[in-house]
Amino acid sequence: MLFKECFVMAIHALLANKMRSLLTMLGVIIGVAAVIALVSVGMGVRTGITSNFESLGANTITIMPGSSNRGGPRGAAGSMQTLKYDDAKAIEAKVKDIQYVSPTVSSSYQVVNGNQNWNTSVTGVTPDLMQIRSLTVSNGSFISKDDMTKRTRVAVIGSTVAENLFGTENPVGKNIRIKNQPF
Repeated sequence: MLFKECFVMAIHALLANKMRSLLTMLGVIIGVAAVIALVSVGMGVRTGITSNFESLGANTITIMPGSSNRGGPRGAAGSMQTLKYDDAKAIEAKVKDIQYVSPTVSSSYQVVNGNQNWNTSVTGVTPDLMQIRSLTVSNGSFISKDDMTKRTRVAVIGSTVAENLFGTENPVGKNIRIKNQPF
């Protein structure tokens, strides 16, 4: 009996103060919606940041040589070319629980196709870099172990280089020159 009386009294109070009841309900609805929206945005940002860190390699170790210190201005960190391919193989063989090793060397060069050229960063890598960086290739294929053992001169180019050297033409299987060397 007490519950029924409370319910009837609440209905009469709501009907007697319609505007106040409507504004109160509107405030509660907006508040709940705002909290849900902020939590959803926060979770989305968290997921985005986590995936960005994972693509960078949260479980990746980068080993770089030191800088030169032979008179004159000091070079940038990693500017020395003292690490060799054999060093990467030794790390892979001697350090436990390593899945992939990809030594890299990078410099800027002019890339040429016919009468078109483009200055870009050129990075020498091994096939393992595709798994390390979670890379995908939209056309063609990435460097293979067979390319490495046969020392085949192959290149994987990005969309900007492809557009500037080949326009709308498909660059897969075409020849380019990097530092006057054919690839």
